[in-house]
Amino acid sequence: MIKPTQDILTIEDKKLNKKFLDLQSIISEMKSVVVAFSGGIDSTLVAKTAVSILGYENTLAVTADSSSMSRDELAEAKALAQSLKINHKIVLTDEFSNDNYLANTPNRCFLCKEELYSHLKTIATNSDIKHIVNGHNLDDTNDFRPGIKSAENRGIRSPLIEAALSKEEIRKISKEIHLPNWNKPAQACLSSRIPYGEKISTQQLEKIESAEKFLKTLGLGTLRIRSHGNLARIEVSENQINHIIEKNTKKKILNFLHSLGYVYVTIDLDGFRSGSLNEVFKNFS
Repeated sequence: MIKPTQDILTIEDKKLNKKFLDLQSIISEMKSVVVAFSGGIDSTLVAKTAVSILGYENTLAVTADSSSMSRDELAEAKALAQSLKINHKIVLTDEFSNDNYLANTPNRCFLCKEELYSHLKTIATNSDIKHIVNGHNLDDTNDFRPGIKSAENRGIRSPLIEAALSKEEIRKISKEIHLPNWNKPAQACLSSRIPYGEKISTQQLEKIESAEKFLKTLGLGTLRIRSHGNLARIEVSENQINHIIEKNTKKKILNFLHSLGYVYVTIDLDGFRSGSLNEVFKNFS
């Protein structure tokens, strides 16, 4: 149970509020937490809830910095933690020294999370913090997410899953408690833009980051550059496809992406969908 002295958060939707109170109770029982904090809406809700229930001193949000983290995303995570008054730390992870990670096999995410959680375990031990938590939500259990297995193996808890909160519900709660990124598009590491089996390099990720950053200057919202060798496959919301193929916009995109070294530039007519490179798997495990 949540102690009455804690800063309990509530929302108007009674059914959803029950889940939100469940989330707070789950976190309350942990006493102190290290939060794997990407700056996305899921981990932000976990971190904000932890600060409200456990306090600043008992909550430490940790963001992993590596070549797979875009510079803009890292800067936003820093600024967000500061604005929400969350105790925040940046840790350098070294998954790029792992040849198996660079080979980009389907368990790449597992290897990345193994690297991250090993750092978080050390931080938690050194800081005498009881638990490590992440921002996995209920929807993640229906996708191919090898990183979840790493969390299970290492005893990392997923309070959003424990409270049975979906992505849509997380956004609703976050909006009501005035989190500034409640409507932020879903993000994933830059390595997720490269098809399994194609080797990852820092040069590729820098090219992908530059391409996506440029497309955002054109007023495009949620998007991905899926990098297939010398071919760039652009994913945007279906209602933005017509904007991309407008003559002037198309020319700007082609010129910039060609300058990065892409020979072919295509638009995915299915539009944006998170984790589209996992569609090669017919059965999730």
